[in-house]
Amino acid sequence: MADNFLEQRMEDLRAGRPSDKVAYKHKRQGPRLAGLCVVIVGGLSPEGEGLVRDFRRKGATVDFLDCDYAAGNRLAQQTGACFRLVDFTAPDSLSAALTAILASRPAIDLLLNLTPHPLPTSLPAFRLDSLG
Repeated sequence: MADNFLEQRMEDLRAGRPSDKVAYKHKRQGPRLAGLCVVIVGGLSPEGEGLVRDFRRKGATVDFLDCDYAAGNRLAQQTGACFRLVDFTAPDSLSAALTAILASRPAIDLLLNLTPHPLPTSLPAFRLDSLG
């Protein structure tokens, strides 16, 4: 007979009895973010690269934008994310890349800007100024 909570819990588990004291209802069944579309502007920064890897590992569809072609393609091949080259000094370059992403995806669920460059205030499919 168990004389403390942990021993009782172990006896319950060994006997196959459910315990009403601890309920584990969450059963992980595959990636938790499957179906989520994430866009990361500045995806090659240290923070951005970590986010690209984490979101892909958890099943999200990731598009990331940056200005280094070789490093961007390397990260895209390693993670399965989609890299888009942009020139941050040309405002139309970022707008064109975001428009292309909007055309290829049903929706953008999360848009992260990790650069000091402002996002365009309007795009054909939605307005970014409502995001804050």
